[in-house]
Amino acid sequence: VLLTFNQITDASSGKKVTFVFAIALWAASSGFSAIQDSMNTLYKIKDTGPYWKARSAAVLISTLLSLLITAILAVFLAADFFARLVSLHIAHPSIADPVVVLIRILGWIVAVALLALLFALIYYWAPNVKQRQWHWLTPGGAIGILGWVLASLGLRLYLHFFNTYTV
Repeated sequence: VLLTFNQITDASSGKKVTFVFAIALWAASSGFSAIQDSMNTLYKIKDTGPYWKARSAAVLISTLLSLLITAILAVFLAADFFARLVSLHIAHPSIADPVVVLIRILGWIVAVALLALLFALIYYWAPNVKQRQWHWLTPGGAIGILGWVLASLGLRLYLHFFNTYTV
């Protein structure tokens, strides 16, 4: 994997990276624009604003949501890193094991809180309503969080028990 990564980075330039980043951001904003259209249909609201304004808002919100998803993944990596660090540096297992479990639980709590923030941002900015109301948790957000957690746990179990990729 490292060899492939090095070959790709050696062949890439700043212009290519910028171009790919812009295309990825435009695609993500198209996804958020579709969410906006769906929420407006759900709320029975006609979007009367100019296209450029709605599209620029979708680009900005998509950037924010992408950074938030990156932060959620970083929380998982940091919790795993610190849990591993604790398990290596605390010699006594009766002390290390509960601390490792506590660190991983705290990582999940922070990740779920950031995920609740992500869904709250979507439900706040997606519909084009006149008076916006902030709700930390909505039924749709709760279902989204539950789905994310179950998918994460399912992937973790799958990788733990079926970690061979041979035929």
